[in-house]
Amino acid sequence: MFLTVISRPARRENAAVYFYDGFLGCAFPENGKYETAKFFDLTKEFVRTSVNDRDLRRDLSDALFAFVKVDQAPTFTSQQFGETYLPPELRDPFNKFLEAKKFPTNRAVVRDISEMGGRLRRRKYKFGPDIEFSASPDAIRNGTVTIEDVPPGDASEGVAASWTKITVRRPVVEQL
Repeated sequence: MFLTVISRPARRENAAVYFYDGFLGCAFPENGKYETAKFFDLTKEFVRTSVNDRDLRRDLSDALFAFVKVDQAPTFTSQQFGETYLPPELRDPFNKFLEAKKFPTNRAVVRDISEMGGRLRRRKYKFGPDIEFSASPDAIRNGTVTIEDVPPGDASEGVAASWTKITVRRPVVEQL
């Protein structure tokens, strides 16, 4: 038995899934738009909470954008992402994380980014509580914008704490 819920993907996830699944025995129908967005969000959450190395975290975030947006295959599996981009020691924890979140790890998902909108148009970076920076994935991929972590105590910069160097190879055209 399937239960059709007509709502935005974010609200759909907030439904009492345990009630529909556990009590009524209903399952949500497979939906490429919903499952692609859920994979993207869950993978971002896994990387943010499970990867301590900042460079690896940034590399995996870049890989996720490319995997979801740039790859032209009509379907994908979470295992494809894991085997291609994750270090071996993170693959099992990634699969267990997805299974715990009830994401299908044993079948292909139809790639459909049509409802992901702005989440794939801009990359957002936060630097503490009061600084944010955003750029398109293309600007980062083609080197128009580079983001580098500067290690603590870099004598050439005269700074004791670590910091981030952002280089934008374009002039300022507007301040908002």
